[in-house]
Amino acid sequence: MMAVSAAVLPSGPDWTYEVKWDGYRAQVVKNGATVSLVSRNLKRITRQFPTVADAAAHLAPKTALIDGEIVALDPAGRPSFQALHHAATSGFSLVYYAFDLLHLNGHNLMHAPLEERRAALRDAVAGSGVLL
Repeated sequence: MMAVSAAVLPSGPDWTYEVKWDGYRAQVVKNGATVSLVSRNLKRITRQFPTVADAAAHLAPKTALIDGEIVALDPAGRPSFQALHHAATSGFSLVYYAFDLLHLNGHNLMHAPLEERRAALRDAVAGSGVLL
């Protein structure tokens, strides 16, 4: 789901919120040792962010589809969309903020409750350096 702006945030148990990072929305598609990064427009962006793909290749699950955002952080930890365009030469750290797990080891999780998907995501990325 795409982020949307709102003047007033709804409240209640059926609502949850994410930080809107200034980065590229990307899905990690892991199939064994092969990893692809796919943009929200379904373009392959693996070559633009090889360090993110390499890190995802070391995740424990054999197969996974993870939704998240690639963000370039300056030395103070602030996101920089400008630096993201020049990730290879900017010197800024690239991080992948994962926020949803859609498939895991051949199982479609898209119809599972968000809380279950997030718990599975935490387990899938534990100890990997992927941020939640």
